[in-house]
Amino acid sequence: MEIFTQTKIDFLGKTKYFVGVSLCLLAAGAVSLVMKGGPRFGVDFKGGTLVYIKFQEAPRVGEIRQALEADGLQV
Repeated sequence: MEIFTQTKIDFLGKTKYFVGVSLCLLAAGAVSLVMKGGPRFGVDFKGGTLVYIKFQEAPRVGEIRQALEADGLQV
């Protein structure tokens, strides 16, 4: 089963256009990074610690936040 038959597209002849489009996309990405203040790295690039905790019952979120803020941690 052929969807496209007898296609004759000169990709190598259009190399300059493809390179131009690629450069435009790269420039747009660079401008976006500059305007947003650079990439925002996650915890793994900042040297932070990520902790997963499992509860037997549904926890009270307000109490957990109060306890963390009392210890000086941001929530």
